Amino acid sequence: MKKTAKETSFDNFFKIDLHIHTPSSSCYKGKKDDEEYLKILETAKKNDLRVIAITDHNSIEGYKKFLCIKEALAAKRDSYQEITDSKEVHSKIIDIKRKLSLFSNINY
Repeated sequence: MKKTAKETSFDNFFKIDLHIHTPSSSCYKGKKDDEEYLKILETAKKNDLRVIAITDHNSIEGYKKFLCIKEALAAKRDSYQEITDSKEVHSKIIDIKRKLSLFSNINY
C-alpha cells in the first residue's frame, strides 16, 4: 500500500523533551538515588523519546551521574560475565543488561 505525502512527511521525526531535571537539581521532586536516574530513562523510553535535555539548575552533575551509572553498570556486567555457574549472577546480569538498554537509542 502506497503512503500519501501527508502520511510520509513525519517518518523522519522523533520525540524529544528539552526540559528534564535530575535528582542533582535543587527543584527535583523525587528520591535522590541512582534508581531515580534510571526511572528518568525508563519514562523516556516508555514515551518513545529519542532525545532528552538535562536542565538542572547551575549544574552538570546530573549529566555526569548518568555517565557514571552507565559506566558502573557496564563494569559490573563485565565482571559478572566471567562467572558462569551461578543462577543468581545470571539473574543479575539480565537485570544489568536491562538497565544498560535504557541508555541505548536515546541522546542526553
